[in-house]
Amino acid sequence: MNKIILYVTMHALLCGSLLHGEQINLNILLAPVPLEAKFQDSDYYIWGGSMIKDLDGLCHLLYSRWPRKLGHNAWVTHSEIAHAVADSPLGPFKHVDVALPVRGSYFWDGHCTHNPTLHEFEGKYYTILHRKQRG
Repeated sequence: MNKIILYVTMHALLCGSLLHGEQINLNILLAPVPLEAKFQDSDYYIWGGSMIKDLDGLCHLLYSRWPRKLGHNAWVTHSEIAHAVADSPLGPFKHVDVALPVRGSYFWDGHCTHNPTLHEFEGKYYTILHRKQRG
């Protein structure tokens, strides 16, 4: 997904510059990602983070995670939504809690809570996420 975003951004910059007869130096626009901006957990795979900054300036990240020991494909059966915070959008983020845990087979969506997105509307925060139905 990041490659697609980068491609679309670069394409838009190049097309805009070419239309106006300008030359563009892509080396100036590209820089390495700071190490503290990379959110990792040695015990979990992390996927689909969505960040929002609250009124106090604290950055909240909701993300899908599932145990590494179960393998990559366990996202279908063991994914949960976790919560991390940081003072900056570039981190470093610290895990705080599990916002939406695996709920079990009693529920149609109980084994896979995945891909959250955060939204603010009229001072309240909402999440939209994908829950995979079994079978």
